[in-house]
Amino acid sequence: MDDHCLVISGDWVYGEGGKWDFIIEKHQMGRMVHVYESMGFKELEGNVLHEFKDDEGRFQVSLSYGPPESFELATRIRTPPVLITRDGVLRYFCQHLKVKRWMNLFARFESKPKDVDTEVVDDSGMGFVSLEAAKFLVRGEFGSRCS
Repeated sequence: MDDHCLVISGDWVYGEGGKWDFIIEKHQMGRMVHVYESMGFKELEGNVLHEFKDDEGRFQVSLSYGPPESFELATRIRTPPVLITRDGVLRYFCQHLKVKRWMNLFARFESKPKDVDTEVVDDSGMGFVSLEAAKFLVRGEFGSRCS
């Protein structure tokens, strides 16, 4: 299988009556992304980031899809979306895409958390950085200690 898949940006919400809905990001159009059976999760993740974001290094993406069967046969409970986190889950998605030919991927983008300068973190458990814990150079560089 060598195909393209529509990726839509937004977020899943769980509503009343056990219904999952995908709310599309209004200022972002969908993108077609190349998908193939032996593709790895990290490659797909990188391709999606490349298609949607100019500064890929500042963002992380969660990829998901709606299961092919929206109701479980035995319980009739609405099933939640499936989060793609590993190569095996991606291969499972590709198998469904190969059969159904119409499945979409859904992407939720977030800014990557900023790295914390461990030299200035107050590990006393108080939840703040005191002036005693952070020493500043004359140049005003945060995180540099003076001796």
